Formats: sequence, structure tokens, C-alpha cells
Amino acid sequence: MADTLPRLSVVIPLYKEEDNVERLVDELHAALETYPGEFELVLVDDGSTDRTREMLLDARANRGDHIMVISHRRNLGQTQAMQTGLQAARGDVIAFMDGDLQNDPADIPAMVEKLETDHLDLLCGWRKNRQDTLDRTLPSRMANWLIGRVSGVALHDYGCSLKVGRRDVLEGLDLRGEMHRFIPLWVANLTHPSARLAQCKPSESVNPASYHEGRNDRCETTLDRFAQSLKLTKPWQTSTKQQKKSPPREPMKNIRAS
Repeated sequence: MADTLPRLSVVIPLYKEEDNVERLVDELHAALETYPGEFELVLVDDGSTDRTREMLLDARANRGDHIMVISHRRNLGQTQAMQTGLQAARGDVIAFMDGDLQNDPADIPAMVEKLETDHLDLLCGWRKNRQDTLDRTLPSRMANWLIGRVSGVALHDYGCSLKVGRRDVLEGLDLRGEMHRFIPLWVANLTHPSARLAQCKPSESVNPASYHEGRNDRCETTLDRFAQSLKLTKPWQTSTKQQKKSPPREPMKNIRAS
């Protein structure tokens, strides 16, 4: 696979996931075994202090060079880890998912097929029967409603990390802070007025969220993050001139590629 450019790149940020790495890699390969094209796994270790990086390198050694391991020297957050992986990905189609197995890798081939068949820019997952308590699901529903109401981009679940999109659209993203939840807004901004977004109901896992210790998705946290994106109002109203004012990013400064 290393000598051929992949058709599909799967970008996965990981933080202290040593208990999940082996199973994650196994399930990804099982899911993509019949994928009709070359694929690569872009695994970004976001400054883990456990054996996550070591196990990722072992997986690459055992499985092959189609596994790309990138390591942040310190913890930069999930959004930056996704941006790092996005910039390293080489596939025409790019899939994002969490490394804690909340998402089922088996959903990726069907989502890729739907993206290509329906000629979409971005296909987002939807945790239809989310296995969480009311103090997590209610704020999430409120945030989803508010974001859709204000932005004009109505989705059932902005928080689902499982997404599949076209490289020529996604490579224009410039993710910062905790803005990975708002990828659909950025895609709508980049592709308006012909934006083609959709949402589907992938398989669900009951694995607890574990990306960062002390993670809090309560209402004030979610809405505070959304407030950072209100400069878009309607996502397509951000001018090209405004976008160019962002300072240049140096994503490789704090990472080690293997």
C-alpha cells in the first residue's frame, strides 16, 4: 500500500488509549478488508503519557506502512490532533472517528459509498440511540437545535465524531481550539451555495467517552464553544478576505512523524 496513493484516509486522534489501540487497529482492518481501493490509517497520538504511541508504532511494524503514526510532543487537544491528521492525509476521501471505539469502524465503508453515490461534500454520523444520561443528552440536543437555528445548518448531532468527506473540500478547513464539532459549518461556509451535507445513523457503541480526563459536555461548555463560531452567523457569510486574516499555522512544530 505504501507505494500507491490511497483512495481513503481514516484520521483518528488518540489520547491515552493504550487499552484500545490493538482492538481499534484490528477492527479497522476487518472493516476495510473488502474496501475496493487502497486505504491508509492516519493515527495521531496527542501527547499521551501512557503506551499509546509505542503500541501505535508496533501496529505499524506489524501491519505495514499504510499505517501512519504522528505524535504530538505535548497534548494539544482533539481539534488540533484532527487538523494534524487532516494535513497529513493523502486520500481523496477522508474519514474521521474517535480512537476510543465509541464509533464502529464497520460503518466507514457504507458511509464512503453513500458519500460517493449521493455526490456529497460531507456525511456526518448521528448517535440516534445515544447511551448517555439525561444531563449529557439534553444539553447536547439544546445545542444542536440552537446551532441549527442560528447557522441555518440543521443537523441532529453535531457532537458525533464519525464523519466522511471529500478531500478537496476538507483540505480547506483550518480547525482551532475546540472547533472540530463545527466541521459541518465550516464545510457549508467553504462550499456555499452548493453545499451538499447529509447525516446518517451509524452503529452505536456503549463505550464511555475517554479522549480527555475530566471531559465535560454540559450545556454551558457546548454553547460556549459554539459562541466561538458565531462570527460565521450564517456560515457562508464569512468573506474570503476575512479567512485570509488568520495567522499561518505551523502544525508540524510540535509533532514527531513515524
